[in-house]
Amino acid sequence: MAEELFARVRRLVELAVAEGRRAVAEPAHGDGFSLRRTRFPVAAELTTTLTTEADRRARDAFGRLSDADPDAYAWAWLNTAVHLAATERTLIQSTWHSPARPREDRHLHWPQSYGLLDGKAAVRRHAGARYADLAARFYPDAAGDDLDLGIDLMSWFFLFDDLFGGPEGEDPTRARALVESVAQVLRRPTAPSDVPVVRAFSDLWRRSCDGMSPQWRRSTQRSTGAPISPGTSPRRYTGSATSCPRSRNICCCAGRTIGVYPTVDLAERIGRFEVPEHVYADNVPKAIRHVAAEVDTIHNDLCSVEKEEARGEIHNLLLILEKWRRCTRAEAVEEMCRMIRSRTERFLVLEAAVPALCDSLRLTEAQRVSVRRFADSLLAVMRGDYDWAEQSGRYANENIPREQETAQ
Repeated sequence: MAEELFARVRRLVELAVAEGRRAVAEPAHGDGFSLRRTRFPVAAELTTTLTTEADRRARDAFGRLSDADPDAYAWAWLNTAVHLAATERTLIQSTWHSPARPREDRHLHWPQSYGLLDGKAAVRRHAGARYADLAARFYPDAAGDDLDLGIDLMSWFFLFDDLFGGPEGEDPTRARALVESVAQVLRRPTAPSDVPVVRAFSDLWRRSCDGMSPQWRRSTQRSTGAPISPGTSPRRYTGSATSCPRSRNICCCAGRTIGVYPTVDLAERIGRFEVPEHVYADNVPKAIRHVAAEVDTIHNDLCSVEKEEARGEIHNLLLILEKWRRCTRAEAVEEMCRMIRSRTERFLVLEAAVPALCDSLRLTEAQRVSVRRFADSLLAVMRGDYDWAEQSGRYANENIPREQETAQ
């Protein structure tokens, strides 16, 4: 109930930015009472103040309507937005706790148990990155062991990625050997001699398969294998190049290598639902999944450009645009923002086609629910990545020169 109400408050805050104060005056009538009834009096008061200020129209000495005080409305909006952000974060953190152990402790305990965090500095940086927060945003309905699995997957993918900021990323032979060892986990049990990152991934794969159908396992095995196959690992290689990859190619490759597809697949496992196999064969689910992956890929490159530039990496879309279009950094950033907007609009068009797809495939009600949850999980991944990056310490300037030390 609280999540639904605060989603309406967020819509109100976003509406104020997109359409202005007149659009805010009407939609929230009644929300203040509902928020008070659910014991959110501060949110109720702020929402009421915002809509009141939006609807306020002053009159001059002759009784004619004049512009209202813009400062009062601006302060009302700012107060509501800040309170909303703080409350949403608190609601997310409330899902991290179980009677046995806080989820934030689990965030550090699991990678430490496999030797993936070496030293206090690495632990501090890992904690500051807030991967538990990212998992809670990606899987907002998860709790307990299911949320633990999501948190551990987030930790593993970023720690695995960081390995290529060290010697593995500078030596293609070592990189291929490492990713082949991890990819083998999908086909065989681990051996005692395997390195920690391989044994940790084996634990993730075992837990991910729990309770899922053979069809889901085969499909996820294919999509999970892509970001950790030798064919895609060169995205992380450092050094100079006489030719730089084109933006279209980097989006396609990075969409696989940064782990977006496995992240989406895990939403089915964590939510305990499965999209029918024949639905995935249609172009709409393929396209909507691909668009969501590209949005996260482009946004990831925006956030990580300083870190990757400091490490001498060239496979970042912003750096590619600067080089091939001979444009300034500000122009490259604007182009990437345009790319995100256009893909988000494309996503919404595809999402609107989902009900018709369900009709054409004559899905049962249970199957329709699974497809709807699949689309919702993509939205959560797109929005969750954006919100998390605003708060995470992963891309903080003080972490840039030492990021490669995290997962040695």
